[in-house]
Amino acid sequence: MALYNEAKEQYRARRYTEALALYERLAGLAPSDGRVAHLVGLLHWWKVKTRGDATKAEQWFERAARAGDNYAFLSLSTVCRETGRPDKAREWLREAADKGYAPAIFNLGHGWEFGYWGAVDRTLALQCYERASVKGYCRADWRIGAILLRGGRGISSSRAENPRRGVTRTGGRSCASGG
Repeated sequence: MALYNEAKEQYRARRYTEALALYERLAGLAPSDGRVAHLVGLLHWWKVKTRGDATKAEQWFERAARAGDNYAFLSLSTVCRETGRPDKAREWLREAADKGYAPAIFNLGHGWEFGYWGAVDRTLALQCYERASVKGYCRADWRIGAILLRGGRGISSSRAENPRRGVTRTGGRSCASGG
């Protein structure tokens, strides 16, 4: 715990190189802690006064994802997309989406809606957004609305008239509650 607190103090003091060294040491002591590995990856990716390295960031993000940190899949996808590997980015999102991770499902839809995966496919985007929405991910509801306001783009007229038909919300979460 002392090492974690020391690393956190270095980070908060914006001594990122020192914090990175401590977090890497901590990750060595707790290899199954995905959150620490993810933070190490972020420090490498951000290159904020560190010896930034996208390859190392990706390795740390993968370690975090394999340790159960679902958010690391989003970071892996970002690194791959921003380093010119959209197919690999989509694979990482698909893996997390298959586990039911709503932000990954949403980001798959976002990629289809805006052409990150090649061609724009608003029908696939809408399908992803609906899956994320069912899991209570409110950002998906906003994108569903945006697609339908643009005329549905390939959506049947009955779907456009009743966009929520067949979609049920779970968990009672709402956008106002940060869902």
